Amino acid sequence: MPILNEFRVPSIKFAENKKFLFACFFLGATNIVFLFLPVIKFFSYESAVVNAVLITFLSGLSFFKSLDPNSDTKEGLKDYLIKSSIYLVIPILIYFSGSLLTQQCSFTSGFKYFVTFCLTAPLIGAGISSVVLFTGIKFKKTIFTILFLLLLFNWIVDFYLYPQFFLFNAIFTYYPGVIYDEFIPVTDKIVFYRIAISIVALAVIIAELKFRTKSITERLVFGILIIMILPIISYYASQETGLVTLREKFTEKFKDGVITPHFLILSEEKLSPAELEWVANLHEAYYGELVEFYKTKPPEHLQSVIFKDSKSKKLYLGVENADVAKPWLRQAYTTRGNLEKSLKHELAHLFTAEFGWSVFKVAQNFNPGLIEGAATAADGVVAGYSIDDFAVAAYNSKYKVAVEDVFPGFGFFDVNPTLAYVMSGSFSKFLIDKSGIEKFKEYYLTGDFFGIYKKELRDYTVDYEKKLSVSKSEVSPVLLDFYFDRKPLIRKTCPRYFAEEMVTAAEYFRNKEYGVAVDIYSRLAEAGGGYATISGKVNSLMMMKQPAKALEVIKSYEAQNPTFSEKLNLQLLKFPVLYSLRDSSGITKIAKVFADSTLPDFLLKTYNFYKLLLDNGHDPFFYGSFTVETKIKTLLAIKEKQEVVWEVIVDLLFSNMLPFPESIDLNACTSFLSESGKLKLCTILVRSGKPEKSRLVVQNIAESKLTSAQEISKYRIFRAVFGK
Repeated sequence: MPILNEFRVPSIKFAENKKFLFACFFLGATNIVFLFLPVIKFFSYESAVVNAVLITFLSGLSFFKSLDPNSDTKEGLKDYLIKSSIYLVIPILIYFSGSLLTQQCSFTSGFKYFVTFCLTAPLIGAGISSVVLFTGIKFKKTIFTILFLLLLFNWIVDFYLYPQFFLFNAIFTYYPGVIYDEFIPVTDKIVFYRIAISIVALAVIIAELKFRTKSITERLVFGILIIMILPIISYYASQETGLVTLREKFTEKFKDGVITPHFLILSEEKLSPAELEWVANLHEAYYGELVEFYKTKPPEHLQSVIFKDSKSKKLYLGVENADVAKPWLRQAYTTRGNLEKSLKHELAHLFTAEFGWSVFKVAQNFNPGLIEGAATAADGVVAGYSIDDFAVAAYNSKYKVAVEDVFPGFGFFDVNPTLAYVMSGSFSKFLIDKSGIEKFKEYYLTGDFFGIYKKELRDYTVDYEKKLSVSKSEVSPVLLDFYFDRKPLIRKTCPRYFAEEMVTAAEYFRNKEYGVAVDIYSRLAEAGGGYATISGKVNSLMMMKQPAKALEVIKSYEAQNPTFSEKLNLQLLKFPVLYSLRDSSGITKIAKVFADSTLPDFLLKTYNFYKLLLDNGHDPFFYGSFTVETKIKTLLAIKEKQEVVWEVIVDLLFSNMLPFPESIDLNACTSFLSESGKLKLCTILVRSGKPEKSRLVVQNIAESKLTSAQEISKYRIFRAVFGK
């Protein structure tokens, strides 16, 4: 029988490592707390980033104990390896346990983030500690903490100096940009960056161990050289490898631009002379409106960078699903296709820099409700509608939120994004209308509401809410459902995992591997993926010519009490499925749903368009898989072209930045278009270099028939530029 004392196990001398035990307890307790917090509770990108920071710091401190210069190096390395392994295992065990209990997300999907960001964290921590040991300074842990914090927050320099919103960092590795982009892939660049940082850390560790036999003076000199040289190397290497984005670097490939009295405008794509004139005048018109609103003028030319599309903006800035601005750089970044919708809002951010706080020229304490409220108030619209009209409708509906929930602080991110913009913008406008722009600018700068307004915030919100409660709005409850019936990112379940899987499923769909796409959509739907997964699954089944199964999927989701907007979208989805099954009774029921004229116009148009396609022998599901060119050819081949056909053709040309085809009779097209469609056609013709034809169209637009405040503004600018 073996004697227990003879069984040898690795020892880290727990009795002598109370600080290590405390560090383990702290790491474990912190991760348990994470399981109850929004977003970070999932084993995904956010949890990996935060744990990378924690493990780097704790392991760096442990390195001093394990690799004390007076101890045996081999035993010290073994001790450090064991401690580091325990640090790495703790978050994995906690999140794995949480995953077993909730069964919401794929644990393996999040594992790639943990491996990429956390696996070498002990190496980075040891590298920082080695630099400290080189110097021979007594207060090792204090100096380590200072160096750690300098490394952790050096991203502020990149964020401040360069246009980009994505950030690379030696400790947390990578930050993708603003929160609107849910899909964060682990790219080759991220992996290679992490490997490079780890190699540098390993080299520093080896050098420190080798230099232990050297004199204190030699070690100090070498340590100071490392501290001085590494940032310089990092600075130049970052520019050469694309880790930072110099505006001059990426815009040198831009093909067009113009200097106006107040702007330097740069365009990635070549614009026609007419479009360049339109873009220049649009900027200057908005400049005049913003000067009037804010009662201030920027002292220098503002810079406007126009990317060809969202993918290009994502490549250079790290932001895909939102246009953005950096007030302190006096730079706004938009896309050519979205310019008319978002330009004024982004330029408004540049104007607020004139009374902004800190070197970043934003609202005091970076309060997002105040930052976005100030810009939205000047823009005056959200989703094309007046912010006050939208706010009145929202306040008198089930979507009512207290102003304090979104303004001025970070509660802004805790509600539906559209609702947050509407309420913060409308309330900011209320403050300006009631007490003047100068007081609002002082408040923006100082953040001291009572000090500026001599009343508590609640006193003003009570008056504002009274105004909303007695006002009328033309925005329908149905329209509110479509804009507000969505969760903000921090309330979504497994947002990174679902976004990644949805991208994968869409790729299989494009490659016509519909069976694989169905499997992915099914898995996501079972995990609570929502309407998007159902839509993807139904589309895939219909491409496989399985309408009966598609109908079962729709009915199953209808039984799960979907939201109002989802119910309407399900009716649209079901319509061609029932048509394929020749279910006349079901088709009649859907026709009655869309006979309601109070439904949003885009829903009614979609229903009528589907009906037209089906009546002409075209399956909407197969039509949806066509290229843009094939879609246009299909529509032009329809003999009796109703209004909806021309509206869709114009939408396709507008959204895909295509020129107006010579084969289309402009007069025939224009005669069928709504006023909104004509306004889009004006933009298409200007992009096509046909300003004289745009002039003819704009003259046929009746301003009184335009449905949104944004369209009216665009029409007036168009008329001023091309209407004569």
